Amino acid sequence: NAEEITAKIEFFENKNGYILHCDDAGVEKLTDTKFRLFGGEAVAVLFTDKIFDTKAQFNSKEYKVLSEFDVTPVLQTEFVNQSMRQKTDNIIIDERFSGLASFTSYFEYDGDGDILIDLGEVCYYAAIKVNGQLIKKLVMKPYTAIIEREYLKKDNVLEITVANTLANALVFADYEGVPKTALGSYHEKTFELEKESLGFGIKEVKLFKTEII
Repeated sequence: NAEEITAKIEFFENKNGYILHCDDAGVEKLTDTKFRLFGGEAVAVLFTDKIFDTKAQFNSKEYKVLSEFDVTPVLQTEFVNQSMRQKTDNIIIDERFSGLASFTSYFEYDGDGDILIDLGEVCYYAAIKVNGQLIKKLVMKPYTAIIEREYLKKDNVLEITVANTLANALVFADYEGVPKTALGSYHEKTFELEKESLGFGIKEVKLFKTEII
């Protein structure tokens, strides 16, 4: 299911409950059994007699929305003469673009806590850097990450490297004169599936100030 699901789960356990974060090996105390999950996402919950050191709990408050970016193309993949090729110059980002580009923006910050960053809708891979420091790589919803206070300055550079799939290059390629034998027997079926994976880039980024509770 590609849609998000919100559900409250009842656990019949009397032991200490913890949420295990597989991306950073963090442990969070289970205080709310209402979960919001996106397609392909999972939650690992551990019940144990042991007591673990846990992540700090925090509230978040939106304070800035970034919608203007300097976009720098990095790599493009094209379907030319019955084969795929890559190029790094003379790149045009339009509906046919399949490749990699950098989205750069700037923001000020004078808070004491970490920042929660939400990229919103991304097509489809994103790597987040702040002031040159890699924060996180994201490949599916939710496209969110924590930027720890130690990586933040008063004036900050946010760089998001985005890559989409080959769908755009394949769907908008010129197949005139290409024999069916060269395309393969599954071309017509996969062509329709590729249309479901079109898109590229990001539109806006939301930043949230966090405070420990």
